[in-house]
Amino acid sequence: MTTRQLHPADALLAQSVVSQFHERGVSVSYSEKFLANPANYLLIAEENGEVIGFLSAHQLDSIERESAAMFIYEIEVEKAHHRKGAGRALIDHIRTIALERGMFEMFVFTNRSNTSACAFYQSTGGQIEEGDELMFVYYLPDAQRQPEK
Repeated sequence: MTTRQLHPADALLAQSVVSQFHERGVSVSYSEKFLANPANYLLIAEENGEVIGFLSAHQLDSIERESAAMFIYEIEVEKAHHRKGAGRALIDHIRTIALERGMFEMFVFTNRSNTSACAFYQSTGGQIEEGDELMFVYYLPDAQRQPEK
């Protein structure tokens, strides 16, 4: 099993990854635009030439420090490959990128009720911050998705 970061030349593969793991797809041109943005990261885990997982993340620059944070937006691994190291390898890969770029932290959101995700993130070195944070979402008009009420 190997991991690698996708680049604009991999736009067709990126489009395929989105289709594989989500119910809707994106265009190749959008995938290329996403990958061309240096603040966006799309990593894949492959085994025997097949994509078995992916991680998407975004570099968030800070106004208060001369550094950035890595926001892990999403990580998915095919069920048949759970608990075989693909998720850990993707986290390790994005951590290496964050360290190489001098970022001050990485973070990811999940729910306390998602005990398997919590256990996974803790096993890869993530720490739960005990605080009073809430996440508010501002849904914006989107032709492809309307928020559930």
